[in-house]
Amino acid sequence: MSSPPRLRRRPFRRAPRPASAEAEHGVTLVGESPSVSTTLEAVIHPDAPATEAQSVTIWYFTGEDAPQNITLDQLAELLVDPQGFFWIDLAAYTAEQLRALAAIVPLNAYTLRHMLAEWRRPLLTVFPDACFLSATLTYPAPGHYRLQPGELDIVLMPHVIISAHKLSLPFRDRVLARAQLNLELRQQGPVFLLYVLLDELLTQYEDLNRRIQHASEQQEERALHDTSERFLEDLLRFKRYTFALVELLDHHREVFQAFFRPDFIWIKGDDISEYFRDLQSRLTYLLAALGSVKEAVNSAFTIYASQVSHRTNQIIKVLTMVETILLPATVIIALFGTNITGLQPHYAGIWFGAMLLAIILITGAILFFFYQQRWLSLHRPVQPTPEMD
Repeated sequence: MSSPPRLRRRPFRRAPRPASAEAEHGVTLVGESPSVSTTLEAVIHPDAPATEAQSVTIWYFTGEDAPQNITLDQLAELLVDPQGFFWIDLAAYTAEQLRALAAIVPLNAYTLRHMLAEWRRPLLTVFPDACFLSATLTYPAPGHYRLQPGELDIVLMPHVIISAHKLSLPFRDRVLARAQLNLELRQQGPVFLLYVLLDELLTQYEDLNRRIQHASEQQEERALHDTSERFLEDLLRFKRYTFALVELLDHHREVFQAFFRPDFIWIKGDDISEYFRDLQSRLTYLLAALGSVKEAVNSAFTIYASQVSHRTNQIIKVLTMVETILLPATVIIALFGTNITGLQPHYAGIWFGAMLLAIILITGAILFFFYQQRWLSLHRPVQPTPEMD
């Protein structure tokens, strides 16, 4: 059997699963589907350095009191008989820090291996006494229309929830503030913090969606006036950027659906399950909104192609008009310049005047015809709209 797919920058490949028991006596519910498309390699840059200082932060939630910030030594003592639950947040962690935590909190080899591995698409694995989930944090990377994905690993246990991330977690303070305010939901334990983390994750994608919606409108406006090759290159990068964001978000669909499978026992009761159903609904709506952005990008390509075609037609139209105007003059001059004995007129007096008059009259007639057909203006005048009765 093969392990959950691992995504690499050049190129994206699936990593083989170690020849051990099924996820060290766990069951992988999500994580066996193909990786990110290799065509998006120029947009997605997962192998970026950590953007946050190393830290191990632990909060202890008990009853209605405010969460307490404790140390690893205190955690070891309180885990013997916990009166509440613990949230452990690992930022830009090292292997040594993770092993030190594993000496206190029972983390199996499968979980440790995945938390130390490179970024990969989301997966969900359940064990008899724990649940491992990975989601994708997405940030606009330095550069023009680039994405920097990072992995957010979440370990769920009866009295402990661990959030581990190499990149910064911009909504960590918001999660803590929401946990302090929602006293009733705190009675659900770590699964409540799992909901808040995923809710803030979707909020981050919704912010990206708002930005990309605005950018798509600007691209459509630009397509009406800019027919340069640089705009075409920008539009192609923006298209790949949009498609990459949709694909990264769509990877979470199976994870959110797996929350309601019968073999996922960590979400119980209607009180908490309705919150996770709300997450699933928001994800569906967000994917639909990003789908409309993809259509807008394709529409911008259509507008660009129409503008280029229209501009080409206008150039051909002008060249044809110039050729049509010059053709009669060329024929008349050639006729008067024909060297036939006894028929060649002298370029003096009435014959020269007759040649000029013929050129002027025919050219004027052609221009008048063009004017009558409204071909002399690149844009036809807008006709007034009749008022409705």
